[in-house]
Amino acid sequence: MSPEVLSDAIRTALEHRRLVVELGETLDSLENSNKALEQFAYAISHDLNEPLRSITGYIYLLSKRHSQSLDEQGRYYVGKIENAAMKLQDMIVSVLDYSRIGSQKEESVAVNCNEIMKEVLLGLEAAINEKHAKIKYSKLPVVKGDKIQLMRVFQNLISNAIKFQKDKVPVVHVSSKRQDRFWIFSVKDNGIGIDPKHFDSIFVIFKRLHSREEFQGSGVGLSVCRKIVESHGGKIWVESKPGKGTTFKFTIPCTLKVKSGK
Repeated sequence: MSPEVLSDAIRTALEHRRLVVELGETLDSLENSNKALEQFAYAISHDLNEPLRSITGYIYLLSKRHSQSLDEQGRYYVGKIENAAMKLQDMIVSVLDYSRIGSQKEESVAVNCNEIMKEVLLGLEAAINEKHAKIKYSKLPVVKGDKIQLMRVFQNLISNAIKFQKDKVPVVHVSSKRQDRFWIFSVKDNGIGIDPKHFDSIFVIFKRLHSREEFQGSGVGLSVCRKIVESHGGKIWVESKPGKGTTFKFTIPCTLKVKSGK
């Protein structure tokens, strides 16, 4: 081996080592950032919960002891404050929930997505019956991951598909296909659709495209889905047109030899 080739090999090896060290430092920094985020969420939730409990407590006493002395407008204001306090409580819980995703993920195991669908549909039975929704799913694969978190992804996406519907019976189809090293899952509906200009913003926590009066919800579901999918090594995106329905797609790595569930 000539001195020049040896010198190039040494430089390449050193550069490789440097990159490995930098990657390790980056991962450590990311892990520390996630821990800091969770600690921050806990601290903020504690600081917010204390005055919130006082607000709800005094509102309860006011409505119970003095409702007779309040006129119609006063009772209306009390109701508004109660609703606002409940929404704030939901937001605090959602922030805590969001911060924990990934940091508390269980050990990855073989997860049969067909079994996940059965459990999700059982949990959504009331919403399905209320809207007379039709939920169909093709044969789904077995993947490696956290069953509880993956279940939340399917539940959030199917729940949204049922909810964001106005004049039709909700029809939802869940399917999958293998592409290279990933399974691509699709959750397709016939709902109101989404304008392409909102494709990125809908995955931002607390971002809402509709008022609470029009459609209930905390605005956290899709951001939770994205964080869970990314913590499993995949990605999530949406394909839609206003009035033409929506298809959410997400990928999960093919880390098992099993091709599909039974």
